[in-house]
Amino acid sequence: MELNLQSLASECYATKTAFSEGDRIISNLMRQSDGEFIRIDFLESVQESFDIPGDLLCRWTIIFKPEPPPENIERDVRLTAENLFLELTSAGEDQSGENTVLVQFLVLMLERKRVLRERGMSDDGQWRVLEYGPEKTPHLVPVGEVSSESLRAIRDQLEAVLGIPKIEVSEESERT
Repeated sequence: MELNLQSLASECYATKTAFSEGDRIISNLMRQSDGEFIRIDFLESVQESFDIPGDLLCRWTIIFKPEPPPENIERDVRLTAENLFLELTSAGEDQSGENTVLVQFLVLMLERKRVLRERGMSDDGQWRVLEYGPEKTPHLVPVGEVSSESLRAIRDQLEAVLGIPKIEVSEESERT
């Protein structure tokens, strides 16, 4: 049997109020009538007045500490870019069409970070063969250039998917 425990909830099961730093939290592991295991987290002050829905297996108390903010936001964006690149270039995904410019932009980002390495061209010259560093797996990406016009076209995608702030492409930067 495999048991996957849920992580600590962000709010009290009974009152639905968010936990704050220093709160004493009582976590209960129980089996429901259908045989499923669940974890329920309560504020210590509420625990005794609430009926637990299931057979209690164990209970423990912790002091709540909120998760610290991410230390390296650039690394998190890169990992998100890596995941997106791998998803868009996985076998069976159509790489032509609307995502081509996005994939090419991700390639530029990941080549700069040395996560991707160029390994050549396909026989017909239509595809670049890139190697994804950690896994050393080959990925095919359509040949093309990323221009300021194409960046404008995918600006909203980049902002939504990668969390990149508004990209402003001025006429002056296009000439350089």
